[in-house]
Amino acid sequence: MILSDANVLIYAFRRDSARHKEYRAWLQAIVDGPNAYGISSQVLASVLRICHSVTLPQNRHDSVSRVRETHQTHVVAETANET
Repeated sequence: MILSDANVLIYAFRRDSARHKEYRAWLQAIVDGPNAYGISSQVLASVLRICHSVTLPQNRHDSVSRVRETHQTHVVAETANET
């Protein structure tokens, strides 16, 4: 599974980024490819907030659910390690 950080996604979405075309092509290949990819809810919230200047709902998982319904994205959640 491929996990991306917020910076990579921001570069792919923002046309004013120096390497926008390169990152956009990489992201498009991942989305269109056969392999699963993941995005954490925190990364998704960061990208939405930075790229779209939106106020996210109190429950950011509502926004994540909308993305999951339309893409083959696997949302990755942090869990506490049990020792």
